[in-house]
Amino acid sequence: MLETAFTRLVGCRNPIQLAPVGGAELVAAVCAAGGLGMVATHAPSAPALEAELDALAARGHAARGVNFLMPFLDRACLEIAARKARVVEFFYDEPNAALVREAGAHGALVAWQVGSLAEALAAQDAGCDFVVVQGSEAGGHVRGTASLLPLLAQAVSRLRVPVVAAGGIATARELAAVLACGASAARIGTRFVASH
Repeated sequence: MLETAFTRLVGCRNPIQLAPVGGAELVAAVCAAGGLGMVATHAPSAPALEAELDALAARGHAARGVNFLMPFLDRACLEIAARKARVVEFFYDEPNAALVREAGAHGALVAWQVGSLAEALAAQDAGCDFVVVQGSEAGGHVRGTASLLPLLAQAVSRLRVPVVAAGGIATARELAAVLACGASAARIGTRFVASH
């Protein structure tokens, strides 16, 4: 167990957030290991999302979240996520205060993944509970145009909310490095997908 502002906020034991990859079993495994498991919503229906969140809850996984890739945002899924997940997270568009309020109104913590300091500040101003800063080292959908460590240094010096580092983090040393640079957690995807 490693306590940080992130772990205290979301209620997990370890400062690790799963990137929304890999499916339900990977989400459950990360939750069981003490991280924040994140469910992807690129295509599922609202009933399918509700069933997945209910299954995680039945297994005792309180630290669970849902990621919305903005081009595919489904308002029916958003309402379910905001009611049944600890965290609702948005990505791949400018931070939107109305969406943050909508998700938060049902009790969820709200986060936005960003690729620049300007977006990080906008996410904080929009009311996000924490911000994920993505460096250009990230896989999948990449919004970051700068390397992670310089962006992370800028973000932690300017933001009042916890900052999660994302992009190219795959080892315990890299996790330790971003925590030493001021991040409250690391977002990891590819390393978990490639692990048993």
